[in-house]
Amino acid sequence: MTSREEVDDAKFKALCQDQQYSTMNPFIKLFKSLSDPQTATVSSRHLALARNVVYQNEIGWKIESFQLLNKFFQLLRDKLLNDELEFLPILHDAIELCCKPFLRSRSNEELAASEMMGELLRTLSQLLVFQNRKTQTFILEFLLRFNKGECLCPINTKLTADARSFLEAKETGSGSNACNMTDSIPRTNEENIRRLQRHCQSVMRESNVLQSIVQFFEALISCDPVFETFHHPGCLMESKSLGNELILNCASSDQVRETEILYALLNLISEISTHSPSADDFVALGGVRCLVMVLSTIKSPKHEYLYPLVSTFWTLLQSKKVELESKKTYLSRKELLVYYRKQNAMYVLAEESSVAALMRILVMLVQHGSRNQEKRLRNDYMIVIYMLSQRHRATKCYQRVGLTSWLLSCATAMEGASISSSDGSPNQTDVRNYTTTTEEDFEFKCILWRLIAHTACINGEVRYEVIGFRFVEVMLQYVKASFDEFETKKQKKIRKRKLGMPSLQQYETLRILAIDILSMWSSTLQVHFAEVGGHGVLLELIENSAIAGELIDAVWKLFSQYVCSSSNVALQDDMGSLKAVEPCVEAMDLSSSSDTIISALIVASELCRKHFVNRNQFRVANGVHQILMILEHECVRSRVENGPFKAAIHAVRSCVISDAMSELILLGEDGVARILDAMCVSSRALRNQILGVLVELAVNPAFLPSFTSWKSPKDQGRTLNAFQLLLQMVEDVKYDKLCIEVDTPSGGNATTQSDSEIDGNHSSQAIHVLSRSFSSLDQKGRSQRPSSAAFTRLEQALEAAHFHEELDQTVNYEQGCRIGNVPDSHFVPSTKPFKEQFDVSTTRVSTIFSLISPEALDACTLELSVHERLLLESVKEYITLQNAKMWQRVHDTLHHVQIRPIHADAIHIQKQIESGKSTSINVRRAQRSIIAQAKASETEEMEQFYDKIRQHRNQNIQAQYYQSTSPGSRRKLRSKDVPS
Repeated sequence: MTSREEVDDAKFKALCQDQQYSTMNPFIKLFKSLSDPQTATVSSRHLALARNVVYQNEIGWKIESFQLLNKFFQLLRDKLLNDELEFLPILHDAIELCCKPFLRSRSNEELAASEMMGELLRTLSQLLVFQNRKTQTFILEFLLRFNKGECLCPINTKLTADARSFLEAKETGSGSNACNMTDSIPRTNEENIRRLQRHCQSVMRESNVLQSIVQFFEALISCDPVFETFHHPGCLMESKSLGNELILNCASSDQVRETEILYALLNLISEISTHSPSADDFVALGGVRCLVMVLSTIKSPKHEYLYPLVSTFWTLLQSKKVELESKKTYLSRKELLVYYRKQNAMYVLAEESSVAALMRILVMLVQHGSRNQEKRLRNDYMIVIYMLSQRHRATKCYQRVGLTSWLLSCATAMEGASISSSDGSPNQTDVRNYTTTTEEDFEFKCILWRLIAHTACINGEVRYEVIGFRFVEVMLQYVKASFDEFETKKQKKIRKRKLGMPSLQQYETLRILAIDILSMWSSTLQVHFAEVGGHGVLLELIENSAIAGELIDAVWKLFSQYVCSSSNVALQDDMGSLKAVEPCVEAMDLSSSSDTIISALIVASELCRKHFVNRNQFRVANGVHQILMILEHECVRSRVENGPFKAAIHAVRSCVISDAMSELILLGEDGVARILDAMCVSSRALRNQILGVLVELAVNPAFLPSFTSWKSPKDQGRTLNAFQLLLQMVEDVKYDKLCIEVDTPSGGNATTQSDSEIDGNHSSQAIHVLSRSFSSLDQKGRSQRPSSAAFTRLEQALEAAHFHEELDQTVNYEQGCRIGNVPDSHFVPSTKPFKEQFDVSTTRVSTIFSLISPEALDACTLELSVHERLLLESVKEYITLQNAKMWQRVHDTLHHVQIRPIHADAIHIQKQIESGKSTSINVRRAQRSIIAQAKASETEEMEQFYDKIRQHRNQNIQAQYYQSTSPGSRRKLRSKDVPS
């Protein structure tokens, strides 16, 4: 077979003989001299012709000559490898010309010449094999300019006179009349520049230049002899001695790393990392580990490598973070691992060696960096560490290498003693390097606090260090003290240690940041927060009214989070002794913001739940009236879906219900009417919470007058009473039930904790009044089911039977059905036979109707329509009917799985079913009597209507007869009979 070199030689011989390349005389002369047997060995002639090629193209290389230019660079490479050192200056000049913008002959010519540009890039990247500083510098500079898109100047569609002269010079020949497109054609907008840059980055990635760069990088930092494998087969070459210019033996590690070559290489890598696909390739090739090795050798905070390194780390982490947030899908696990590990710089850097190198640089910059430039660089490395902390694996490395301890020492340095170095040496860090009032130090402190907060949220071991360094107390100092108090308290310490005092704006920012950090730790450090007296600090801050605006909202939110996360009897007692309920009631004033009202309601609810003393304090502080004002205010403004109304309903159930005096106050101030007004315009989820409140209030005898006298606003010309409103809700549930089952992934159980609580404080009284065997919903949202020992035993037996039946079906997977297990044609058992049998809204409405006396129900039924009365009869007995259906299902399931209950359980089941059947018969009889009464009433009304018609007709007949028999009519008839 013909080798690729022979094909290329034949191709270029034909190219030299082609007349269309007559304008490229320098290249053709050089290649003809090489192909001529008489001049093939005359090196001096080749040198002169090569100099002529460079001279004729001194304004820049043309894109259309890239194929010949690539062959020209390969020729120079071969000459140098043959120890012809006189070609080295020509190589330098040719590479330097590549740094100039390429010349176009037509618009967008670079798009068609992408393949030729890729071959040129591969050839130049392979020239990095020559251990010559100047050669490597020119190549790296060219690659950097090409990656930025500076080698391809953008073209405007409108050609100037200089552009036309360039085209004319192109037609006549390439000489001094040819001009550079950069000078002749104006640049386009930034969009075209970015398009060209993206095109250049794509060409570099497709040409596998990055692989050569990484190999050169590895050889440079390892100082091994450099071997370069060219892309042409059989072209494995080793660098040869080139005298003083080409260096075979690598210098020592320190000498190589301190050269400008490595700095130029780092700048190139930093620019390449801005292209996301190229950044992934760089990480996959192992370039990040090389960067870490360079970072580990830096010993000065003023080193020039620090900036390109941090820029590269930042770009690699940021680009991958954006890609990970996009949540792409992958077809195989291999692709997933490549994306999340092999190409993920965050995964590669999350190692102890990398973290230790970053920590060493950060400590060095903090200890010795006093200039603003070094402080900005220090903050950049802090941001890199913060971005790396997004991975849990990295936070473990932080804790193992001692980074978190060092960070906490820095964070508490201004308030405590000065910190020691990371290696435990007696050298100490000058705190003034990062505690001044400059913007750089203030930014460093903010990043430091956020990094500690984020790391403590992820890693539990770091939280113990936070407790040990008393960092929570430092945050509380910023929260509780105003700027004047802080300045007075810290003035002596600041003067003694010559530290900087933050400005008022900086202190307010740190105060808000401290509140945010404590809020992040509300679910993990609530015990330690209570131990250091955090609740008392926040309560004192609220009572003194020393803050306002956004700060008071943030403090109230923080207070509510910690109260909710650590809610227990001990906390309620402590807060009750501090009278924490009274500030909550004061904050419920309508002049406060919505966030403050919500937080105050939540705190009051948590403190008053099942706590008699706090409820008394809430009632004495006029908290019931404040809740009613919030309900009225939110309902009038039609904002019942907002947080204040939901929190108010929650506060009613926690602070008012089961307290006799509070309930009387609520009922006396038309609380039921306000709650029902809100129910008219609320959603179903909020209606369930309101129904829970009504169920609790329905036990109180004072509930009935307010409930029966309520009338809704006119809706489409009709007003509704309370019974009609509740029945309308029940009717709506029937249509919405199917939608909820489809939308919720848990099979229709869309109720929350507050939605499913109906037993509350009056559950025992309600069950005693109902005298029925049903249990209320628990606080975890489970559906209502019968509560008895028999039901528990039978449920366990049925679950075991279903498990064995599924196991048998799994083992015996024949297509034919076994005769012994043929299911009943009228009953199909479910794998979840006792879940989601009761509707929450209907159950609560039924409970309310059951708690109302029959006399009141009969009095209100006069305003109901026939359909509403029929629905009322079924809703009143909803719980009993559903209970009987569930027992019937238990009976059918037992029969289906061939389980025979014991005699006592069988009698209990039969009693429950018979009770449900009798109730169902009574309901049907009542509904039939209602229908009969309605029909009788309609018949009576029709008869009365017809009687009125008959009466009216008889009256008309009598009137006509009277008129015909009256004396006046007789005289008229006589006068007609007399002749004229």
